[in-house]
Amino acid sequence: MSELMINRTPDVIAAEINSIKEQTRRIMLFNSIEIGRKLVEAKDLIEHGQWGMWLEKSVEYSQSTANNLMKIFQEYGSEQITLIGDNSKSQALGNLSYTQAVELLRLPEDERETFVEENDIEHMPTRELKQAIKDKLDLEAKLKNIEEELIAEREANQTIQDNYNTISENNKRNMEKTQELNKELEELRKEKESLEEQVIENKNDVEKYKKKMDKYKAEIEEAKKAGNDEEVERLQGSLKEAENQLLDSNEKIKELEEKLSNPIEPVVVEKVPEAIEREIEELKAKLQKSEIKEALQNNPQTKEFVSRLEILKRSFGDLLVALNGIEDSKEYSKCKNATSKLVSIINEKLQEE
Repeated sequence: MSELMINRTPDVIAAEINSIKEQTRRIMLFNSIEIGRKLVEAKDLIEHGQWGMWLEKSVEYSQSTANNLMKIFQEYGSEQITLIGDNSKSQALGNLSYTQAVELLRLPEDERETFVEENDIEHMPTRELKQAIKDKLDLEAKLKNIEEELIAEREANQTIQDNYNTISENNKRNMEKTQELNKELEELRKEKESLEEQVIENKNDVEKYKKKMDKYKAEIEEAKKAGNDEEVERLQGSLKEAENQLLDSNEKIKELEEKLSNPIEPVVVEKVPEAIEREIEELKAKLQKSEIKEALQNNPQTKEFVSRLEILKRSFGDLLVALNGIEDSKEYSKCKNATSKLVSIINEKLQEE
């Protein structure tokens, strides 16, 4: 007996205590799962509206406690009751304490086991565990927001592209229409010039025919005085022909002047409004920025940068978790200053570039 007492060292005692703690931890979670299993069973049997009363009277549980226990069974418990060993869904989750199990319910089911494996949950104080879970959820929320912003930006860029294409296509059609109208206008102007020339020619003919008529009239008078009836008849025929030509020219002048009296509608060159031009320039700038960004994303070196940036984000998140886990105020202050200095160095390097 004395020999056994001599061999019992503080390390041996600590090992025994830790063993008991581990057993207690396992038993606590095991029992919590089993209690949750039985609460689920009981709730199905109890009449609607009687659940809270039954909990308080029969097992002295509040509804929030009962909900936690049922949730623990549903999230961590094995479907089959095991009489030997653990009854949890996984070995990693089977080592949790009741409090840790409740805290981990804040994480999605498919992320809990990975989180437990990546963090020293067993030796992590509850406050530190809460902070680590909060930091993880905050980081995931930020990443989700970034992803949603990227999706929204892609959709916005597509809308910009569609608007730009529409405006460009409308502008192209307007320019083509303007060119066609200007061509028609030029043809009308040429036609008008031709009509004006014809009017001048016909007016010259009118003057020419008048002179001929005056000449024929004078010659007819002379032929009558000379008693030359044959010459008079011939000259009268020529005079009649000149009169007809004069009438034809006057009629043609009248027709030409009527055509000229129809105004040629001016073609308004369809100019893109200033507001639309500014919008086009803004769209071009946005599209260029978007194309540059897309090109960077497709660049192998940029992909490497993005990959390392994600690693830096995760590492920085882990660093903050570790920083928040430091309980000694002096050590916390030293580590916080070191972190701040690192950020400053990174910023200075970026400024140098």
